[in-house]
Amino acid sequence: MGHLFAFIKYALTQLTEVTTGLPAAEFETTDHITAWAVVLRNGGYSRLHSHPGHAWSGVYYVDQGQPYQGSEDAGCIEFIDPRTGVEMIPMPGNPYGGGISLRPEAGRLYCFPAWLKHQVHPFEGDGERIPVAFNVRIDKFHVSRNAADQGNG
Repeated sequence: MGHLFAFIKYALTQLTEVTTGLPAAEFETTDHITAWAVVLRNGGYSRLHSHPGHAWSGVYYVDQGQPYQGSEDAGCIEFIDPRTGVEMIPMPGNPYGGGISLRPEAGRLYCFPAWLKHQVHPFEGDGERIPVAFNVRIDKFHVSRNAADQGNG
């Protein structure tokens, strides 16, 4: 489990660099990671939800189960566009307002803002799909003095 938490921590550092515009050497965080494993069998799913009280959420796929059967989005995790009304914009190909579906793959880690609503479509296949889901609460975020000085100058 230590390797998985190190992988999650690495991904969170990358996300924090992108969202703050600071290199990892210029900030430190105190965070709390809560994780749990799920076993999905044929027909298993997760309805639309978000993770209030957390900054980041994610899922690591230990096992994706047997090859998918049935519908194209079977077993996929789908993220819903949070922008109200954007599906009303008439554009060729309807690029706005839809969700983004990602197919689970063993060894893959997906991280996303905890406020982003998501769902898991029913798993259709044999065997078991085993994801480890997690939430991250950031208790403290500290920017080093050098980075703060550069921002004021």
